[in-house]
Amino acid sequence: MSHVLVKDMLRISRDYIENGRYMDFVFTSLGCRFIALNDGVDTQQKSNEMLVIMKNVMNDLYARYTSNKIIKAAKQFTFKSGKYVGCYASLGYKKSAAYKYALENDTITSPVVKHIFDMRLQGNDFRKIAVQLNAEGVPAPRIFYYNGRGKRKSSK
Repeated sequence: MSHVLVKDMLRISRDYIENGRYMDFVFTSLGCRFIALNDGVDTQQKSNEMLVIMKNVMNDLYARYTSNKIIKAAKQFTFKSGKYVGCYASLGYKKSAAYKYALENDTITSPVVKHIFDMRLQGNDFRKIAVQLNAEGVPAPRIFYYNGRGKRKSSK
């Protein structure tokens, strides 16, 4: 009889369904004995099946929790270090070609942004600014985005 010996059940799989499939079907069909030392699991002893199921579920939840936690921590570290991580640059800026986490002034759209700020400083509300920009024929930000990439926007 062959044996599969692991430190704990996490070494087999992080997914509790997959882990159960291995223990109930794969190992038994191969005539293999599975032993997880730290978890006290032995497929030869069927008395602790409920404990094995619970541990598999807890391991799965723990793996998902730590994965989300690590991703969140990495993103927060990137934010706190002052790197730009957005998909698109705001109007008036463009993503740097040299360094993907930096923004540069966009010489094409920055005058539009300055004009918007000037109108706001004069006391105009957002609606009046929008009407004024439309009257002047200033394209919407999305149009600037598509034009900057040499594409035509298909929908209005």
